[in-house]
Amino acid sequence: MTNILDAICNIVDQGIFDLMKYKAKSSIRINTVGDLLENYIKDAICDTFFLDGQKKLKIQQDILSYGGNQNNPPDLIIRDGDAFEVKKIQSFKSSIALNSSYPKNKLYDTDSRISNECRDVL
Repeated sequence: MTNILDAICNIVDQGIFDLMKYKAKSSIRINTVGDLLENYIKDAICDTFFLDGQKKLKIQQDILSYGGNQNNPPDLIIRDGDAFEVKKIQSFKSSIALNSSYPKNKLYDTDSRISNECRDVL
């Protein structure tokens, strides 16, 4: 099983710090801002930085029980592990914007903002 420490090690070991290779998939501008970071985090967790296409997708599907959607939290869930809601901030002194998917310490399957698809993997 992978975890956040494995993801951090993958980032350091691979030395990939440029997020510009990650294409924005969302048509909603505010979601586009977070897509780069969200896809980077998925690669870090799944160690798929240098993979493309079906091979990357297969590994991510094996490691993640939920890959997220743009309208509901969380952004991803590690199979039998932690859920993540990725938030981008502009500087170290910035605070996290509290929008409809505000940060929480725990996310419960009874939360009304969670989709049924996500609820089924919790």
